[in-house]
Amino acid sequence: GKFASNEQFLYSSNIRVTWGTDCFKNLDRIHDLVWRSNQLNFTKIRSTKEELAELFSEDNCECGYVSVEDNFGDYGIIGFYALKNNELLHFCFSCRTLGMGIEQYVYCKLGCPELKINGEVISSLESKEVPGWINQEESAVKSISLKVQAASAHSVLIKGPCDLFQILPYIADKSIIDTEFTYVNKKGVTIESTGHTTHVVEALRLNTEEKQRVLAEVPFADEGIYNDNIYRGNYKLVIISVLQDANLGVYRRKETGERVAFLEGYHPITERKNWNAYISGEYNTASFRFTTEFLEEFAEKYEFVGINTPEQIVENLQFIKEHLPDDCMLAVMLGGELYYEKNTFPAYENRH
Repeated sequence: GKFASNEQFLYSSNIRVTWGTDCFKNLDRIHDLVWRSNQLNFTKIRSTKEELAELFSEDNCECGYVSVEDNFGDYGIIGFYALKNNELLHFCFSCRTLGMGIEQYVYCKLGCPELKINGEVISSLESKEVPGWINQEESAVKSISLKVQAASAHSVLIKGPCDLFQILPYIADKSIIDTEFTYVNKKGVTIESTGHTTHVVEALRLNTEEKQRVLAEVPFADEGIYNDNIYRGNYKLVIISVLQDANLGVYRRKETGERVAFLEGYHPITERKNWNAYISGEYNTASFRFTTEFLEEFAEKYEFVGINTPEQIVENLQFIKEHLPDDCMLAVMLGGELYYEKNTFPAYENRH
């Protein structure tokens, strides 16, 4: 096998977990975790920033956040817990570290307090043993390194959100791979749409003037959404995920037709009824600071055209494939093709 065991791989990746208690300083990130995490949100209590601040101030409530890094990178703040009277009011983690055992590690280190799990979660906390591969020196046992003999360096591009990001640590030979994942830009805004097929198409379809016009008018956009390395690189294989196509809302510039994707399409940012929730942070904002003035200006210039339909996604993929080199294979990760049977959030309806 590629690795003698999963534990052997995890040892070799040297996962390091650190704890933080300065929750006020990281309120925005913690609030995002509480509202955005679902698969690893055990209580699913959606506290407002004001309610979280009150928790931080309570003498009998222990609040903390968790950061993770390993040999493959720094994942930042990915977890939050609030412990009161030996019961976890909040216990949530980002899917970016899914499968690493972080939630089990934290739960055991907290002494396995009472936890009323609300709804479905993708991880089990049944084991009372602290995962041995976390916060340990790198084991003398080394994973088996596999080399791809037929591929040259930088011949593969992996482009998309967390479903592809999570796979990368398991790839033995990374010298052949370039990556373009979800990232946080210099303004602190999370750019989730680097693999959104609308942006991959617009990166080639739009000219420089059109791109600059969008970037000047839309402060939550970033130059990275127009990364056209997919067309310019001499890739033999491009792997792209359409997970965000089934989630993010697409907006069209009314006069000239440029398109941009941002945030859940279930709550269009051009609809006035949603504005207070975006300004207050009740809805996910990807850490962008909405104001009434900006929303009015954006709604005047841009219109909501919806979430990409399967037909639109296929059309975009055909465009992308036609503009790749003839000898380049396009592989598509269908991260959302299954019905979210137990997820009752309205935004997940028909997402598959």
